[in-house]
Amino acid sequence: MLAAGLRLYGLSQWSYDAAEAAGWQLVAAPAAAAPPTTAQRSAPLGWLLLQALTAAGLLPTSGEGWLRLPAALAGILAAPLLAVAVRPWCGAAPALLAAALLAVHPAAVAASQALDPVAFAVLCALGAGAAALRQRRGLAAALAVVAAATSPAAIGALLAIALLAAPARRHCELAAALGVLAAVAGLAALGAAAVPLLAFAACGWPLAPRPVRLAIGATVLGAAGVALAGGDGGRYAPAGAVPGLAALAAVGLAAAAAALRAAFAGSLRPIAAAAPALVVFAWLGVEAFLQATVHRGARTPWRAVADAAWAAAADAPTFVVAAGAGRGSLDVYLGASLASGIAVAPFDPAAGVDALRALAAAPAPVVLLALRSDERARLDAAAQRELADGFRCCAVVASPQLHGDDSVAVYRRRAPAAARPR
Repeated sequence: MLAAGLRLYGLSQWSYDAAEAAGWQLVAAPAAAAPPTTAQRSAPLGWLLLQALTAAGLLPTSGEGWLRLPAALAGILAAPLLAVAVRPWCGAAPALLAAALLAVHPAAVAASQALDPVAFAVLCALGAGAAALRQRRGLAAALAVVAAATSPAAIGALLAIALLAAPARRHCELAAALGVLAAVAGLAALGAAAVPLLAFAACGWPLAPRPVRLAIGATVLGAAGVALAGGDGGRYAPAGAVPGLAALAAVGLAAAAAALRAAFAGSLRPIAAAAPALVVFAWLGVEAFLQATVHRGARTPWRAVADAAWAAAADAPTFVVAAGAGRGSLDVYLGASLASGIAVAPFDPAAGVDALRALAAAPAPVVLLALRSDERARLDAAAQRELADGFRCCAVVASPQLHGDDSVAVYRRRAPAAARPR
């Protein structure tokens, strides 16, 4: 219920970012979409599923919430499935901790509120792991293939799933093998691909000597917040690594609780044992709350920018909007891909004066420019003067984020000097 509440809250409110805008075109308007990316070509199953749902009329394309709903449902189911997957190795308490961590993890919430099939891949990979631990090898193999064909993010877990399908009496040996593989993967700079391996390895070590368990606990206690180190609400973390982070952190919390329970006596023992979990959940809860409210899903509000563009060009039947980072999102919201007569043109801040002069010379009756704060900061002094002379600021759309200024200013081309009223 906690996972469902966090993932459904604001599902239709957050604006599309650049990646989601490209996904919307691929799903809703494939004829106008850009060529598929490498990830979409190598693992197209999730996109094909979304295209089939929209073609059958089961998934409306009229709003963000409808297209994100399948990913949200997959993210909701992933939380209890993670507990089912890791319980045979680490026991009921760490399994419930892992599910709760996944439910409140800001990176997991962000991945479940985006138009991206990676949430399906995570769900299938967890199902494959749960089936492998229960010796249902055929089901595990089928789910692993589906996960790999849905998103490249799931490929890092395939080796762990294959090893989990070994006989149950070999799981203790496999735990050590997975630990070695995780270390090798980390040394090979696989990054997030090593996290699921390390998580499965750590879940196999509750029977290890206490010093080993304490070392694991001290190392991974903060693993639930690793994705937050990059800032921006955890969106820098690959979503495929989130279940591994949650499972790994759950083992760390269990180890820390065992150590504190042994160190304290009397009435302080249960309080001390619960302290690590309370700290981690309070931290992640605050981060998830800020992401869902103040930071607006960690997305620039391109829908509001499109509304500001309409207001700035209210006196013209058609107009041109130039944009850099937000071009794809504005193309969705202003309807250029649906032949509405509104053109969205690319703008390269690195081109400076030349790009601004070419935009000012466009034959359209009204020309607008949407610049993010970082894009304006990249303009040199000559381009700044050209912007001030040729355009006037009509609106500024604020977008508070975790770090830096992500606001967008909308400029309108000034009338030529001869045509200006005296």
